[in-house]
Amino acid sequence: MGLDKESNEYGKINKNLEKGGEKRISYMSTFVGGMIAGIVGASLITLLIVSVMDKRVGNKSILPASVFVSKYIGSGEADGYLNQGILLSIIYGSLIGGIVAIMLPIVSMTIVNVLVWGVLVGLIVGIIGDKFGMEIVLGMKMDWVWEGKPVIQSRIKFMVVNIIYGIIVTGILIYEIV
Repeated sequence: MGLDKESNEYGKINKNLEKGGEKRISYMSTFVGGMIAGIVGASLITLLIVSVMDKRVGNKSILPASVFVSKYIGSGEADGYLNQGILLSIIYGSLIGGIVAIMLPIVSMTIVNVLVWGVLVGLIVGIIGDKFGMEIVLGMKMDWVWEGKPVIQSRIKFMVVNIIYGIIVTGILIYEIV
């Protein structure tokens, strides 16, 4: 007895395949939406670092991604790789946004949820970035001093920047802007 279109077994198999395909499409669209939110968040944060935070204390901004490029790809000093650092920051910001979109639970559209989940996401990204990215990958130690230190050397500024990124990304995702 084979499977024909009139058979009940054919219908069950076909429905299961459709459900699996819809689930994959749903995850992919969620990931892509998160990547878009991550691009927006990373772009705004990069502008904040480059044009506001370090200018206030009179330092030239050096992004952690610029240090990565100079250490592993380029041959010069990190401050010579600002554009490449900005691009790399936006790329990994978009990937983190995609991951956050898949892992973020479905919550109601309230500012409290944006703040709570945004701070949580920002803290997790900041702690991983501090312990893995800065210490292990780049071999740099940050301290708790704020004034007179660029973002790359101040743990407080680094965490504030990541919390703002988390709030932007979760806000875009929770309010379903993308």
